[in-house]
Amino acid sequence: MNAFFPRTQVFLVFLNGPLVNRRHLINKPEMLIGSSPNNDIVIPDPSILPRHAVLYCDKGNFFLRSLDSQGIVEVNQYPVPIDQWVPLDYDQRISLGQLRITFYLVASNSVPVPPTPPPGLTTGPQAAMPYTHAQFQQTGLLGVGSAKAPTETTRYLCMGARIDQSFRDYVFKHIVREKHRAVGESHGVDIPVVVKSSYTAQHQVFIRDVILCGLLVILLFQFIISPIFTINVLHNVNSLQLIAFPLSVIGSVLQTLVSLAWTMLFVLLARNKNIPEPIRAIILLIAFLIFLLSFNFLLLILLYLAAWAVIVWHSWETYYGVETQQLAKGKFNPGNIHFPLDPQVELELRRLADPDQNVIVYSGYSPFVGSGIDIDGWSFPIDTTKGKKKAGGTLTPEPFLVEELYGCIHKAIQDLGLSNLNISDKLYVNGTAISNNPNFFDNSRKRPITRLDNKLVERWMETFSEDVRYYKCFRVLSWKGELIVSIYIRFMNIEKNLFVEANYVVLPPLKEEFYLLDTLEPTFTLEKLWNLAKLSFFSAFPLWILSPFRVIPYLANDWSARREQEQVERLIANNPAFDYGTSTSLREVASSSNYRLHFQRLDKEMYVKTIERQLLESIINFLDSKNIDTTDLKERQETILNHGVIVSGGTIESLAFGEKAKATSNRFAEPASNAGGPRPQQTSQK
Repeated sequence: MNAFFPRTQVFLVFLNGPLVNRRHLINKPEMLIGSSPNNDIVIPDPSILPRHAVLYCDKGNFFLRSLDSQGIVEVNQYPVPIDQWVPLDYDQRISLGQLRITFYLVASNSVPVPPTPPPGLTTGPQAAMPYTHAQFQQTGLLGVGSAKAPTETTRYLCMGARIDQSFRDYVFKHIVREKHRAVGESHGVDIPVVVKSSYTAQHQVFIRDVILCGLLVILLFQFIISPIFTINVLHNVNSLQLIAFPLSVIGSVLQTLVSLAWTMLFVLLARNKNIPEPIRAIILLIAFLIFLLSFNFLLLILLYLAAWAVIVWHSWETYYGVETQQLAKGKFNPGNIHFPLDPQVELELRRLADPDQNVIVYSGYSPFVGSGIDIDGWSFPIDTTKGKKKAGGTLTPEPFLVEELYGCIHKAIQDLGLSNLNISDKLYVNGTAISNNPNFFDNSRKRPITRLDNKLVERWMETFSEDVRYYKCFRVLSWKGELIVSIYIRFMNIEKNLFVEANYVVLPPLKEEFYLLDTLEPTFTLEKLWNLAKLSFFSAFPLWILSPFRVIPYLANDWSARREQEQVERLIANNPAFDYGTSTSLREVASSSNYRLHFQRLDKEMYVKTIERQLLESIINFLDSKNIDTTDLKERQETILNHGVIVSGGTIESLAFGEKAKATSNRFAEPASNAGGPRPQQTSQK
């Protein structure tokens, strides 16, 4: 047991370099890191200095400090200043040296106990640290979705990975296996943790399906064994019977395979959602009758009961197992989700989860991928050569840069004092136009970059381009990440006019079934088991029959992934306009098209209208300070505030309300059916 953490253990886990996959226990309040053997953590690499950095723990908080100006120390790709303490969160990427040897903190328990520093220890960070914890959060040195303050969104997505096969398929195809295209922003989501949960759930599904396939093989094997027992004793048979024996075996097997093929065909047909529900039920009944009449009744019943038991077991593990219990409210710790990912894969996932991504490479119509549904927008030009009237005369307008206007609205919105507001600069880049642009493309990795230096981003403020657009993004994360409202503002000086553009985008809560997690009570009762058994009885038939169609692709996953990547690489080589962009994100595909609560809709309106009013006021005040006439703008302001839109960039309101209401937007597909078995009934928690 760790003396400084009586109820938890904290480790440094290395993702690459000479210590890859090793875990170092934090057992002292001060841990020296370097290449010298005298350090607490020794990294034998030429790019690591003898005394490179120091890790310090005080009252449950961790801090990092660089010890030498010649050594590279970064947290989430931000350099750590010499002799300044930087606060750390769990799962942040800490990189050292020119080779960027990377590690992160992980806890073995969700409730750390503050250590008691030994007497006389005076090297703590309190006196030397120039910034507060909140200020470092604004600079990006603190990550999003860490184990220390895990987001509710990450927790629910981990549950979604356990119950939704289509969601897992998206994670594997578009996050893990995708090597060239961009990955959309997933606000407040710890992507590596969701990936680990997806793998854990898929492994359990694979075990279930392998057992079901085994039961199916036993059922088929009876047609090889039964002809043997129809011939009583071999020495009593004549030559014609010996000749007919293998033919009867082959005939029985072919008959069985034909019956099974028809059964599978009807089951697949019954799963087609384009067919009306009553007809699907009839088709499934026909499949069941074909299956029932084709096999030995007693053996069939015994094997069906065994398959039923396997599916009930899997359903229990899915909804009440240890992995699900770890996701419970107040107990969730990303560090407790263990699945051995390849270190390079995990490093890439953490890069993709960068909370300070400022380059978004998009594909398709909307550039604001990952931000949700376009709900509103407006745009208009302002004549900047028309001076304002004052004291019977007209003043001469003063020239200005749009950078000044961006700075003005930044400060004005920041002065609103919204605690959950994030302001950032974003570049939205067309995915078909970056292959020959070194600013946005990493040739060594054949993949778009996700972040540029802020000074490079700001250069695009004054630049008009069809393929690259700069936006000032005002984003509010409310309801613990369930509801995210984004407002994108763009200014452009075009000859004598200032063009002003605003886009409002909302990312709704997650699919309703993901919130089932908070209604589950893990205590074992016969009633819960019986409910799962009842729900599983009829669903066991298609799951059993179609199990080979799931096992074979799982076994061929590596081969199919390589083949898919080879096809993409050939396409890239032959098509200079290959689209490297993404059309959605992990958080977006898991979103519902509904608000969960009435107050979420009201809060969306509150944030939009509050920021909108402040935004328009600041634009008017800025232009007024430049002696530019704002009479027309004030009229437009009244129209926008009263009616909401001048020129809409999308549907005015595409969210539905109520259980049976349907959204008009088609960007979000209906929830996929659960391929992993039945869902338990919700029970309220008191």
